[in-house]
Amino acid sequence: MVRLHRGMPVTDSLAIAREFKRLHKNVLATLDSLIADSSISRLDFKPAKYLDTQGKQRRAMELTERGALIAMPFIGGKNSRTGQVRLVDAFMQLRQQTVEKHAETWKGIRQHVAAQKQEITVLKPKAQFQVGIYPVAFLRRSCIGSAS
Repeated sequence: MVRLHRGMPVTDSLAIAREFKRLHKNVLATLDSLIADSSISRLDFKPAKYLDTQGKQRRAMELTERGALIAMPFIGGKNSRTGQVRLVDAFMQLRQQTVEKHAETWKGIRQHVAAQKQEITVLKPKAQFQVGIYPVAFLRRSCIGSAS
């Protein structure tokens, strides 16, 4: 019902029609109306296509979470309350899964950085070299000698 597209939660007009038990053409008409009066901005939807049962390409719309939440009260139908609750719950569940996934990723990154810091701490004394071990006269001779 809800999925991630380029890291953003989205749904589509087919899922909305299914959840609200509405004809897809009626959902599209409602969305077209909301787009026409700028209730849903261009950033909140993207035209899409799907293949129907006869293999014909049909029009659909992909909606951002914002676009879907704006559209829900206007979809209507006998199951509008149930559909709204299920759609909102699906967005919230996807968001929670994304947060948990990122938390796991960050935990792994923090552990890796801590291990790297530990390794640097162990290797640092071995890598330090003495500053100023060459006398100035030696450096002058080396520089002058290489210039001639």
